[in-house]
Amino acid sequence: MTNTKEIMKEMVNKKVKMTPSEAIVETLVAEGVKDIYGILGSAFMDMLDLLPTAGINFVPVRHEQSSAHMADAYTRVTGVAGVVIGQNGPGITNMVTSVAAANQAHTPMVIISPSAGTPTIGWDGFQECDQVSVFKSITKETVRVTHRNRVAETLRTAFRIAYAERGPVLYDIPRDYFYGELEEQILSPHQYRVDARGSGDPASIKKAVELLKNAEIR
Repeated sequence: MTNTKEIMKEMVNKKVKMTPSEAIVETLVAEGVKDIYGILGSAFMDMLDLLPTAGINFVPVRHEQSSAHMADAYTRVTGVAGVVIGQNGPGITNMVTSVAAANQAHTPMVIISPSAGTPTIGWDGFQECDQVSVFKSITKETVRVTHRNRVAETLRTAFRIAYAERGPVLYDIPRDYFYGELEEQILSPHQYRVDARGSGDPASIKKAVELLKNAEIR
């Protein structure tokens, strides 16, 4: 990520090799995210190292509850979905009250939720907690990353639901899925969701019009 703009231009045109952390960060860049709120944790160190080059500020807080309150306020002012992140276990569960408040206020938000690594799920290891179950009733949706190759796809789904349903979405990712290598094409938001004004991709609309004009009844 030595030159984010050039890399982004290349990635929106074709699939390129990158790490899962790079795919996550570039998807955040495509979504217009400028700030992420939370407390530093070992689960997402690889992703954190990429944020300065990508032009995204990590805003540290004293307690994770404050992070979602700050993201809530940010979204109300800017219209851009707020993003929060924390350490797996208590870092994420400390956000319960503020995420619930954002859910009641219909505030789009994405909670990047690192969870136990795939080799140890179910072993009651380091700070393991079923975070998806905890957040199920206070978010519009909980989205699980089931394979490292799907980190960008599922993050796009999280943003799409957050804007469409007007509320928080939990993006649950096993902590080992931040690492490795994959091939990904970074999409622009208009390619996978309708924007806030309700308009779709102009090229897709034009194509649909042509299909309708040339349609025949058989």
